[in-house]
Amino acid sequence: MIERYALVLSYDYPKLSLYESLSCLKSEDIVVLNSIVKERVLLVEVQLENEKQIVCAARRSATIKEVVKPIQLLKDLEIDVISLESILKNVQTFGVRASCFSTRKFSSQEIERIIGRQILDAFSNVKVNLKNPDVWIRVIAVEDLIIIGVSIFREPKGFHKRSAGKRPFLIASTLKPKLALSLINLSCVKKGQILLDPFCGAGSILIEAALLGIETIGCDIFKKHVQGTKANLKWANVDTLGLIRCDSCFLPIRKADVIVTDPPYGREAPVGGHSVEEIYESIIRNAKSVLRTGGSFVFMHPKGFDVSSPEVCSFAELYKVEIPVHGSLVRVIRVWEKK
Repeated sequence: MIERYALVLSYDYPKLSLYESLSCLKSEDIVVLNSIVKERVLLVEVQLENEKQIVCAARRSATIKEVVKPIQLLKDLEIDVISLESILKNVQTFGVRASCFSTRKFSSQEIERIIGRQILDAFSNVKVNLKNPDVWIRVIAVEDLIIIGVSIFREPKGFHKRSAGKRPFLIASTLKPKLALSLINLSCVKKGQILLDPFCGAGSILIEAALLGIETIGCDIFKKHVQGTKANLKWANVDTLGLIRCDSCFLPIRKADVIVTDPPYGREAPVGGHSVEEIYESIIRNAKSVLRTGGSFVFMHPKGFDVSSPEVCSFAELYKVEIPVHGSLVRVIRVWEKK
């Protein structure tokens, strides 16, 4: 079936949110027919078998905050009340919850009042309940568009509960859970597939992947990192196929479905006796050997660092996005697919 949805995205890193959300849809075998971005709202027309797929995509995403199924797309607040009849005819109470993005034309309170009054005037069988209504009417004002619909997914992600500072083992270069999950989702890895992190550090990527039901293998050259990752995995109540202490420039793993990693670059993470250039040359070479055709290779590097051309290395680049970290440090996320 073909349906339309409005995805409300996290706005920490706009491009990353867009690419990550599209990757999550692909991971759930959802075909995106058309898409348009308006500020932090991604409007998509998709082909899918059932609505459960898009809820599953949103649940695994680090950046999809809400999924709204539009009933009307308007330029002003004059709604077509007839289109709401199927939703309101069998309920006794409703509420209107509005959000305004990138527009000063209306406030959320004004929208809720105006839409609520039109509904009350048209339907004598319903009353307003702003605490626990039978149905919420969702309104999103973004740029030149008013989206009227119902929310089918809205769930806190709980990243604070598993923040790096709460784990038993921490290193300076530990990825935050939200960024780690974003990198994983960019790979489009599916439940049951094998994800390899050749520089697992404190295990952020392994933890987030395991929570999705993905099989993981982690490697690191430092004994304390391997032991610390084991402690962190136990703390998160997840397991892995294996943790290997090894020099990942000479990777002992032969096959994996995806590689997702944050290689050390000498500023906060030690490089184990290698130059940064050697580390990136070796991980690209290993990715070419380990991955199957169509397998994803997701990695980060500092802005300004010269990385080999993906085409020369038998990869195609799907996405490239920069994210500021702190001070002058900017990281570049690369998503490659093996040809």
